[in-house]
Amino acid sequence: EQHFDACFIDLLNVFPSEEMTQRAFELCLERLEGGGLLMADNALRQGEVVRPKNQQARNVAHYNELVAKHPRLESVVIPIRDGVSVARVKG
Repeated sequence: EQHFDACFIDLLNVFPSEEMTQRAFELCLERLEGGGLLMADNALRQGEVVRPKNQQARNVAHYNELVAKHPRLESVVIPIRDGVSVARVKG
């Protein structure tokens, strides 16, 4: 199984469900070793992630929660434009 130094997700807004969002997160995380970076664009979704009212905002909010709560990750959301999520795999 091939491993990567970084994985960038720029499709959170187009996934049809939170389950698809979680699967993309899991696939990336499975292929990142210690020190690897997991990144995603649109992490703030124009502030909609605070009270998501549509599927796209729910996807992004769900992704942010997965990243923030995962024990293997140290993460931050950088408030550049619509937000960039950057997480580093511990170890």
